[in-house]
Amino acid sequence: MGLLLSAFIATLWLVSFFWSLQIEIEEFPLIVVLLIILCRAFLQTGIFIVAHDAIHGNVIPGKPAWNSAIVRIALFCCGGMPYEVWKKNHERHHERPSHPDDPDFHNGTTSNFILWYLQFSKAYFPRFEFFIYISRLSFLCLSILFLSNASLRAILFFAVLPIILSSLQLFLFGTYLPHKEKGCIKSYYFPPVLSLIACYNFSYHLEHHQYPNTPWYLLPKKSQLVSQKRKQLIPVLISRSLHNYRE
Repeated sequence: MGLLLSAFIATLWLVSFFWSLQIEIEEFPLIVVLLIILCRAFLQTGIFIVAHDAIHGNVIPGKPAWNSAIVRIALFCCGGMPYEVWKKNHERHHERPSHPDDPDFHNGTTSNFILWYLQFSKAYFPRFEFFIYISRLSFLCLSILFLSNASLRAILFFAVLPIILSSLQLFLFGTYLPHKEKGCIKSYYFPPVLSLIACYNFSYHLEHHQYPNTPWYLLPKKSQLVSQKRKQLIPVLISRSLHNYRE
């Protein structure tokens, strides 16, 4: 299931990528152009979610080499993000989430969205990695420009801008909202469709940290199962407490 959904997202991303680059922006109303950008950003986020699921071994369970290859391909589609840095930081993030040792956590003195986003970006692009990333992204853009009929405006609007918007979306729902408080991980329970649109169920963030081997599309179901178990457990605990009290 994980591989099929990942392939589906990748196919939509690929088709929308090449189709959007052929668009003559001037021929479309502004609202249509904005909708295309948002759709491309949503699919760009989906590509990163595929990478995230693969880093946890959820795309092809029991096949670490295949999952690692999927991560690398997906990060390349995100403009060529550095694999080793991202993998190491994400492992540290899961070891001590919402803690000063967590590379995703804010500096402990401010949780301002912009400042935290810049600090977060710096952690994943240390030293010259950011310049390498920009150079790689620029090379990819120039290659598309010279090897296709795409205009520079189309490349910026439908290839580069979605990457930026996707990073903000992922930061908002995957870092800022769930990890804002030190030592605390929060989930946000939106309606199913809104949860999918918001960030592929990334709002079920506590459940993800508790069950990292649960793929993104099963997080709502996992949350329901855990909630039902808690409801079943509470009467038992109350009964035991009353029994101990009477004794």
